[in-house]
Amino acid sequence: FCKNNSIKSLQQHSKNEPIKMILSLLSENPSFTKDELATRIGKSRATVTRLLSKLVEEGKIARIGSNKSGQWKIM
Repeated sequence: FCKNNSIKSLQQHSKNEPIKMILSLLSENPSFTKDELATRIGKSRATVTRLLSKLVEEGKIARIGSNKSGQWKIM
């Protein structure tokens, strides 16, 4: 039982790591594209798109401006 909780805790931690990395990168440069974020965190563009959508839904980030020339704002 205790071992399973440790595994779940570790899995949850590793699931949150890409999100933390994205937030950190966007705080450094809000103009990063999805492709640039994907390269920097070692995930696919689709994964980055999904994570960004999750962050927007949670109210943690917002897109300011157009898709092409806009930037991300951390709330």
